[in-house]
Amino acid sequence: MADENKVEVGKITGKSVVPSTKPIEVKRENTAMWLSIATVTVFCLTILGTLAALLWVHPSRLPGLLEFVKVLLPAETALLGTCFGFYFSQSRLKGKD
Repeated sequence: MADENKVEVGKITGKSVVPSTKPIEVKRENTAMWLSIATVTVFCLTILGTLAALLWVHPSRLPGLLEFVKVLLPAETALLGTCFGFYFSQSRLKGKD
């Protein structure tokens, strides 16, 4: 009878409840990669949208569209440069170790 109620202590079965075991560097690289992809996508959509608008805009509205592009494009280019600068500098520094 005593053997029937015996429970093994320390034995765990089933799925592990340990959170993600990826190192922080891997997570940081993945985040930088996805941010760069998102920024490039937004940049490409802006360029394609501008080209499409140039085809369909009435000539009287062309100066307004060009002013909008002159304001938007440098800001997006700065964001794109920052993303790529961070992403590739992290990869370069990681390779030196």
